[in-house]
Amino acid sequence: MSIPGPAATTIPPPSWLRRNLPLLALIFLSFVIPELLTGSTTVPGLVTSANLLLGLPLYGSGVVLARESALRWKRGWIGILLLGLAYGIVEEGLATKTMINPSAGAAGALGVYGHFLGVNWIFAVEIDLFHAIFSIALPILLVGLVWPEQRAERLVTDRGVVVALVVLAAEAVLGYEVLTRGYMPATPVLAFLLATIAGLVAAFFLVPTEWFRLRSRRPTASPRQFGFVAGTLVFALFGLTLLSPYLRIPPVLVVVVQVALAAAAFAFLLRCAGYEQNELAKVAFAAGLLSFWVPWDVALELLGDTGVLVVPFLLYVLLYRLRRRYGSPSVPSGGGRISPS
Repeated sequence: MSIPGPAATTIPPPSWLRRNLPLLALIFLSFVIPELLTGSTTVPGLVTSANLLLGLPLYGSGVVLARESALRWKRGWIGILLLGLAYGIVEEGLATKTMINPSAGAAGALGVYGHFLGVNWIFAVEIDLFHAIFSIALPILLVGLVWPEQRAERLVTDRGVVVALVVLAAEAVLGYEVLTRGYMPATPVLAFLLATIAGLVAAFFLVPTEWFRLRSRRPTASPRQFGFVAGTLVFALFGLTLLSPYLRIPPVLVVVVQVALAAAAFAFLLRCAGYEQNELAKVAFAAGLLSFWVPWDVALELLGDTGVLVVPFLLYVLLYRLRRRYGSPSVPSGGGRISPS
């Protein structure tokens, strides 16, 4: 008589939510960071306005396109940033027209100061860099840190990428033709915007990634230095932009400095970030990027934007937990050349 062995245990497949949690987090962060963190959308406004309904697919399609395209064609972080810049023009140049409308509320005084040949140049450069960093790159970075095992894995299929492209195009047309029809730019301005988007997409495919390879195997600077560089970038970039109309700084000089600041920070990352065991550097850099918005949100909260401080608080809690995770010697590094995140 044989003795029956223990019954085999069947592990149920993960639920749809669990399988797609990184994708949902990526889309969610791409909206929350640029909208709620900056006060562009208030917490009560999530219910009382259409910003969530229109903004979530707009930001979500942009960040999905950038991440999945960079993985599909192995373009790395330079590819993500190039597509991030293209996305910024789609949103702010076409869908909302804040880059070109001198009366745009988001541009404020920069709609007039620095406006030349139909473009709000100071605001356009600043908001384009903002979207490339905060709407596209930072959400991808955070999701890669939370789910390191999926950094080099695609979250959607090729069909999903096509769907994201269609959604982004539809949102751009809706914004351009319907929501902001009160201001229609001259044909040369529209042609310039479309040509710039096309140029950035072409650069995504044509620029050799070897030019932008990380120079060292492991980080050559301390986490504190990464945080300092990121904080200096955002305070200098946004501070210069906000103060330029009042200090009467020549617009051309402002634009040159804006680009130089971003280029210097990127060069620092290429030289010092490393491609292995760089998680703490990433966490510190993300913390530095968010530092500008803490005093900004304190001011907004005092001015009546109730609940805005919850966003930086939760983001810093996330970074603190990531700092503890990757600061533990028992946690293996997930860094590598393959993944852009």
